[in-house]
Amino acid sequence: MRDETVTISTLDKAIAGALEEYNADVQSKLRTLVDNAMRKLVKLTKATAPRETGEYVKHITSKTTSDTPTNYAKTWYVRGERAYLTHLLNFGHAKVNGGRVEGTHFLDFAKKQVVEEYLDAVKEALSGG
Repeated sequence: MRDETVTISTLDKAIAGALEEYNADVQSKLRTLVDNAMRKLVKLTKATAPRETGEYVKHITSKTTSDTPTNYAKTWYVRGERAYLTHLLNFGHAKVNGGRVEGTHFLDFAKKQVVEEYLDAVKEALSGG
């Protein structure tokens, strides 16, 4: 915050300036937190995904899906032809000759862990940490 004298006539500008500084600081922190959380989610899902699926694990990645001054988002996904396996591996599927293959829930477990840590970090960042 600036050490300027604020008068009634300049109060609105002083408040707007302080809010702009706060917004820029928060946006910067949140971008870093989003990047870190997504890197962790990709790493964790690669480590816990079933290995019997061949090349599937090698195609797990993320991409930036929104990058504006007020919105920054990344999306976890699987590149290429193996993308359809995510739902089947996570939730299970019916076998051709009857019966069922249970899902591993690898994505659910990783997502739960990363989201909890991310939300804690966001709360800390917003409180001035």
